[in-house]
Amino acid sequence: MPSIRSLMGEVVAQPDGLPPFEEALISLQAQWREAGYFESDTWAVYADLTVLAFLFCAAWWMSARHKIASGALFGLAVHQMLRHGHDFGHSAGMWRTEQWSSPMAHDMAGYTLANALLGVDVHSWRNLHQRHHAYTMSDHDPQVCGLPSLQLAL
Repeated sequence: MPSIRSLMGEVVAQPDGLPPFEEALISLQAQWREAGYFESDTWAVYADLTVLAFLFCAAWWMSARHKIASGALFGLAVHQMLRHGHDFGHSAGMWRTEQWSSPMAHDMAGYTLANALLGVDVHSWRNLHQRHHAYTMSDHDPQVCGLPSLQLAL
């Protein structure tokens, strides 16, 4: 049983103490939080959404003549949407609840992105991903247990 537990990516100390590596990780997270690395910048959000719109428009524009390039651009756009879905699942970045006008607006936008546009069930993903963070790269990690070669490579 690990001596730490993780709540959607944040390491929390358990009463029995921590090994030095986990203590260093908690300290590093605190330093990054103080430095503002976990805060989202409004201009960065606008830039990100602009790039996303550009990727979709460019993929559509190129679809008639350059199928492979169009597919690659569309793949990049979907990858960026999945990153936003991941951030929504963690309530991180622009998807932090307090940055929205109401929790309902936050949830409606996030569920529209994840469930409707990406086809990812948010509740199932959060359950699986929470267990992944609690047991990262161990035999109990649900996102790696079926991939022993990946576990060895990482």
